[in-house]
Amino acid sequence: MTESDFTLIERELSVQLPPDYRRVLADYPFPHDRDNADSLLYGDSQAIIDRNRDYRAGFAGLPKWPEHYFFIGDDGAASCYFLDLRREPSPVYFADHGAVDKLAEEAPDLETWVERTIDDFRRDGIDPFADAPPSATGLHPALVLLTIAAVSAGVGYTLFRLFWP
Repeated sequence: MTESDFTLIERELSVQLPPDYRRVLADYPFPHDRDNADSLLYGDSQAIIDRNRDYRAGFAGLPKWPEHYFFIGDDGAASCYFLDLRREPSPVYFADHGAVDKLAEEAPDLETWVERTIDDFRRDGIDPFADAPPSATGLHPALVLLTIAAVSAGVGYTLFRLFWP
């Protein structure tokens, strides 16, 4: 991401981006997802702007997000990661299905979150820095794994809601 991308985001959302966020996105840590508009860490400035506006407006019927919450990416299963711009460095938070009343702190800061995410990829047998071709499905293996995890979580949640009193 370039300085003009950061300026655009700041201007359009009336925010000041944290230095660690700028550092991480300037040297995007997940090469296969670079400039992606739908990933753990969005790398597309317009998608970042759009998704932040969506959540501020009450995306998918959710309560409106405060303007100091800053969407950074999602898990591919309707849940997302965000920063609290009032804190520096901000922890990385996980909002279950985008609901800010269901928060979990994922990491004390963005750089730690990126390191943990890379470690998770490696534990799952994925080298996030390899120049590997897409899988036989035509999709990157990380995307396939994330999709499987998302579907499994969705099925588990649905079964829990149906059968647990």
